Formats: sequence, C-alpha cells, structure tokens
Amino acid sequence: MAKISKQDLIKLVATETEDTNKNVSATLEAIINQLTIALTNKDEITISGFGKFDTRELSGTVPGTTKKYNSTVVRFKAGSQLKAAVKG
Repeated sequence: MAKISKQDLIKLVATETEDTNKNVSATLEAIINQLTIALTNKDEITISGFGKFDTRELSGTVPGTTKKYNSTVVRFKAGSQLKAAVKG
C-alpha cells in the first residue's frame, strides 16, 4: 500500500491527461477551493459514482468531565462505483 501525496496525484493526472503539471495543479487547487467553500457553507457535494461529502454537527460532553463541546465534522460516503472498485 502506497501513500499518494498531492504532488504525486498531480503528476499522475498530468500523465493520464497529457497536460502539464502546472495546469493540473491549478485545476486541483480550484477543485479543493470550491469543495472547501461548499462545505464551509454546509452544502452537500455529490460526485456521481465516487461519493458524497457533507457536514454534521456534533455536540456532547467530554467523558469524565462536565465540559461540553460543539463541533462540525466533514463526512464522506463512498459511492457505488468506488465501493465496487475498492472491493475488487
């Protein structure tokens, strides 16, 4: 199992699409920026076949204390095509 960095991903996509690393990097940055904006606005993002990103509000009490917490977390649910590809 390998770890793929952002730079590795850029190189892989540039090779597959026969584009420059610079163009792919700019596109990836734009995608990440738009995903971040949407999730900050608590929008749901669905990429058909790949998956769904959304946010969820969590609140509760820290175990063993009386300290309360509120937090927003990002969730990802894999789509059917991604699940099938990973399952093999």
